[in-house]
Amino acid sequence: MRINNLLTTCLLVLLALCTTIPSNGDDVEKTFCSIGGAYTAEELWESHGWTQSFDLQKCTFIWLNLVEDYCTELMDKKMERNFLTSRQMVNFFQGEDIFVDKGLLPRYLKRYEQKVCPKYLKADECVETWDVVPELLPIDSERDVHELEQRFIEEKDTKIILKPSDGAGGSGVKVLQHDEFIQFLHSPKEYEGVMIGEDIMQVYFQTPYLLHNHKSEVALYWTLVSIDPLIVYYLDEWQIRRNAEPFDHGQFNPYKHVTNIDAQKSHKKYKELKKSLKWRMQDYKEYINTDRGSGAFEYLFSQMKRSIVRVLNATVPTMKGEEPYIDLPESLLLGYYLEEGCSPWKSNAFSIGTYRSDFMVDELTLRPIMTEVQSNFGAGYKTSAKKYIIPPLFRGMVDIVHEVTHLRSAGRPVNEVVNNISPAHFHLLINEADDFYDDKIKKNRNFKCKSTDGIRCDKYKDPEYTVEIKNKFDENTNMFGDIVDNEKKEETPQILTERELMNDDNEDITPPSFTEFGSGVLSSMDEL
Repeated sequence: MRINNLLTTCLLVLLALCTTIPSNGDDVEKTFCSIGGAYTAEELWESHGWTQSFDLQKCTFIWLNLVEDYCTELMDKKMERNFLTSRQMVNFFQGEDIFVDKGLLPRYLKRYEQKVCPKYLKADECVETWDVVPELLPIDSERDVHELEQRFIEEKDTKIILKPSDGAGGSGVKVLQHDEFIQFLHSPKEYEGVMIGEDIMQVYFQTPYLLHNHKSEVALYWTLVSIDPLIVYYLDEWQIRRNAEPFDHGQFNPYKHVTNIDAQKSHKKYKELKKSLKWRMQDYKEYINTDRGSGAFEYLFSQMKRSIVRVLNATVPTMKGEEPYIDLPESLLLGYYLEEGCSPWKSNAFSIGTYRSDFMVDELTLRPIMTEVQSNFGAGYKTSAKKYIIPPLFRGMVDIVHEVTHLRSAGRPVNEVVNNISPAHFHLLINEADDFYDDKIKKNRNFKCKSTDGIRCDKYKDPEYTVEIKNKFDENTNMFGDIVDNEKKEETPQILTERELMNDDNEDITPPSFTEFGSGVLSSMDEL
């Protein structure tokens, strides 16, 4: 009798234990809440089997259009706590501003360089190989002003770009010629914006890769799934933007020098040109391989991925609390300025983030320079080449959200997501748990590097790569790679009036003939 009672008790205990084992996540609902407006994303998610809810407690995924929405929408009335749970995900990482902010990222890369570079390269080589982003020229004190003047007083060819730290659309950008920069340093009222963090100042990138003589920029989209362990995906389609007018080194002109579609929209011929201002990756790949050798595209792609890896290696330890935030002047204190009285980000929910890294490509060496990381990028796509980017990007993101929530609910490691699902057009860039980093070239590749003597090309030859670099220099080009044409006259840009802008209906039209821009290597140009 006692044995039977003991067996019964054991069975009851086992039954109780079984009922407390985490579920396999099958009960995770595909529901999302959108805060602050994300109409394009909402439409894509609903067509992908997700349901929108206005009850935060029922949402598996919560989309914040702006981080400030955390305070205004997710906090209680006293702004002391929120009610999110571990079965929810939010599109924001605490501390992500250190790689999103154009004025902060260079500082963290510099610290990482000083820590890591001497372990792998000689000290004199480190200085030449770590230009992941444009060189930042901070002014933290009056001493910095004096040092900048001493440095640049003899560098007559140097130009400086000044831009708002939180600007977008190319607005507020200025390019200072050498003499203008020296005058700028003599006016405390002028450089005050740099000292308080409203503006950032960088060395102007003077050798951009040109598409039919027009300045260009490429964008790579990537998704940060976890920082511990670090898990990152990238999308296999790029966005390529091109300026409306041919590039030169003359007076500043936004149609030649600011590679941003919004900055091009006031051009008189924008309606005729707009379908040529955004390229698909396949057209860019054909162009650059034809121009610079069969391995040019893959080399550039690997370097872009490697730049993202380096950015995350430089910033994620701080986001995880393993390294301290960099000490900054009081005027440049780290962090978003949230609503007054709002406590720092504290949440039981897990994070996911999708970002866009913009790159300028060096005309001489094909090295990418990351100009910024955007967390709040434009998602319009229906009449744009982005129709090949935005739908798979947002659908793949919520597929990952659903699977990660499954794993969390079942008490499984988050890194299992890489084996369980494979969203269309998503490729794994980093899985720290398995020490996987997809940023290397697996075999020899050849591409042509423009240089008069090979020195600049050799400077960028990374010892971890087996890329053979061949010099290519045309005697009809100058030191910047521009075609020498002394007869060429600079056209005065035509700018739409305010009334003309108001009447612009932004209709789609037939693409122009590309023979006016150069060889016809484009095979399938798409709408903007």
